[in-house]
Amino acid sequence: MNKLDNIKQIQKLDPDKVLDSIEMLGEQINQAWQEFKKIKLPKNFKKFNQVVINGMGGSALGGHILKSVFSDQLKIPVSVINSYQLPASLDKNTLYIIS
Repeated sequence: MNKLDNIKQIQKLDPDKVLDSIEMLGEQINQAWQEFKKIKLPKNFKKFNQVVINGMGGSALGGHILKSVFSDQLKIPVSVINSYQLPASLDKNTLYIIS
């Protein structure tokens, strides 16, 4: 029997319960989508010419998913920054999201 077929062996190898987190990803995405649909953005948000999402590790995951899933529909550039350094391109027309 392969170790990955044995749930007790998996639990021994995964004390931080990463597998549980992965299994909940679909629910988390659905919850985030439902919450996002409730947001009413002001009309002046249409003036943004770029979106910059700043997050480290899992906090950047939403930005990476956004770019991957909707890349063919994005009308302005979306960047995901995984550091403490702000890009020089930030200006008053940037929607800057810190996650």
